[in-house]
Amino acid sequence: MTTVEPEKQLKAINDASVTLESKAVVDRKFPDLYKTFTEHAKYNGNASRDYKNVIVKKSIPISTPIMSEMQQFDPKSPCGFLPHINRAYFVIKNRLCLLDYINRDIAHLEEEHDIVGVGVVAPKPGVFVSSVKQLLVIATTTVIKILGIADGPDGLKFVNSTMATLAGGVYMHQIVGTSQGRIFMLGSDDNVWELNYKEKESWFSGKCSKKLQTSGSSLLHILFGKPSDRIVQLAVNESGTILYQLTQQSSIYVVYLGTDGFTYKTACKKHDCIADAKISQPSSNYFTPETRIVSIHTTTKTESLFYHLVAITSNGSRIYYSNQKSAQQMNYDAEPTALITMHVRAPANSVEPKDTVGHSLYRNGLTLFVKNPDASPTQSQIVAYSPSLANLGNLILANAFAQLIEDSMTLDVHGKVLSVVEAPNGYDDINEFKYAYHTPARHFLVLTTSGVTVLAKQRPVDMLHNLLQKTGLDTRHRLREIEPFFNQFGYLNGCSLCLNLICSANVVPATDSVYSNSIVTKIVSDAALVALRKFGQVTSPLADVNRRSYSSLHDGLALFIYRSVQDIWDRHLAKETATSTDVVCLDNIATQQLKSVLNIMTSVKKAIDQHPELFSFTFESPETTSYQNLLILIDHISDVILKKLSIDYAAYINSKVLSEQASAK
Repeated sequence: MTTVEPEKQLKAINDASVTLESKAVVDRKFPDLYKTFTEHAKYNGNASRDYKNVIVKKSIPISTPIMSEMQQFDPKSPCGFLPHINRAYFVIKNRLCLLDYINRDIAHLEEEHDIVGVGVVAPKPGVFVSSVKQLLVIATTTVIKILGIADGPDGLKFVNSTMATLAGGVYMHQIVGTSQGRIFMLGSDDNVWELNYKEKESWFSGKCSKKLQTSGSSLLHILFGKPSDRIVQLAVNESGTILYQLTQQSSIYVVYLGTDGFTYKTACKKHDCIADAKISQPSSNYFTPETRIVSIHTTTKTESLFYHLVAITSNGSRIYYSNQKSAQQMNYDAEPTALITMHVRAPANSVEPKDTVGHSLYRNGLTLFVKNPDASPTQSQIVAYSPSLANLGNLILANAFAQLIEDSMTLDVHGKVLSVVEAPNGYDDINEFKYAYHTPARHFLVLTTSGVTVLAKQRPVDMLHNLLQKTGLDTRHRLREIEPFFNQFGYLNGCSLCLNLICSANVVPATDSVYSNSIVTKIVSDAALVALRKFGQVTSPLADVNRRSYSSLHDGLALFIYRSVQDIWDRHLAKETATSTDVVCLDNIATQQLKSVLNIMTSVKKAIDQHPELFSFTFESPETTSYQNLLILIDHISDVILKKLSIDYAAYINSKVLSEQASAK
């Protein structure tokens, strides 16, 4: 650890903290996506594989016996993914086939009657044991039942909850759940039903029952001769407070669910979705009398506070909606008051107005859909759009303009697509610059008639890794191949990402899964050092509080440190909590999170110590002083975390000893 007098050390830490805050503006300027919308959509296309936004990471073929089963599958029957447990599923009459696409094995759950609907939902708190993290809801022609999903040390288990209710002649084709454990079902009678369940029976009700929440359009057609407009899709927002319903004629109903567990209040209905979108794009060829909305997708507050729902049309346009008609929209979870068209986005030129799309997905700025899904029974074409970080990640530049430009990519996959979902990795923020290399990138699972295809979203750090892996030992002589990356994403971000790779060298993933990144080899980390040595000399576009500009190497180091500690930067290590008898002190930051930061700080210090020629400055200057302050801050962060972990370990040992002594008495 760097030895400094206490007063000087405190000043150095404070000055380094100010430096980190000044570089944090790079990420803090990353915009709300709504503020980047312009009248006409813009796309980047034809990128080389190194710069593709989405790639085919792995194709997992299925064995001959499983293929024989899949050939019996009716495309109108339920199919999809249980991504939390690495299973795909498809239904053959009364048999639910669970395909383990990691081990290429298959298991079956058989019901007495044909299965018409399958859903995976979160359980209500306190109803199931802690090992049950998800519920499998199976709807047959006669019964709707709930199974608990437990994935323990002995493998995957389906727990019989003894919760079931009669279908009453209604086929529940779509089943969705909220984050609070409520379950909604779309029936063949065009109604929305809610599946209620509880831990124990009562005098007046069983453990499981269904409740009618709407009056279906089929009934209105029979009684009053009104045209039938069936509900075809349900979508729930991430906080579980709003249920959206899409109809066959492209109307959208908005239902407020609240947080009390029983509210169901229709807030508004929008019947002019296509006509309203046409007004926003009067010259567009993508809105014709035949255009329909084929899917709706809720958004997250990390993406935007200004819109809440994205609809995808039959030829690939996107319509962005806010569920608020006033400034109250900044409160993301407020009760809906309207459905307002905020933005309309036409697809890239590769999708023509006459084309059709299917199996569409939208989440956190990324769009996937199958182009002309019925064009071939053996091959599918997937279109991917995602925000270009080259523009949004460099808003610190003097001539920067917050305009959404999307990277566009077309991918060919073998087989006819049956289902597309995003894998639940947990890291899906649009600003991907801030993630460490070894954290999983976004992944998407595609079930086809040929097997499972895994798609991966390439982050800038993945692109840099691929480039450096290609140049390898010759990087010093092939810097011209690397320079476009720095020009595209900025020298400051480029240097930060080089340090990201250097500090991720030889880090072995905790688990070897289909979502894991390849290990950063010494060849790649050495290549990153070569690139850092060359491009780190470029003056950074940022200035400090005294309007001084430093090298991209210095600012890249400060930015990387900030990105590594940002999740704990403004938080206390512990918090006081009042109990009925006392005030106790509890951890405010998870131990694993502290260990992760400590590992990165240790790696940064190791890289600096091993390469003094790169990180040292030979003469006194403001940059030299700032650099030395950063080293002191690194030591300070490491020291504080080590002390906290030592205290926790001592407390654990003491608690264990006391427990053993109590057991011995």
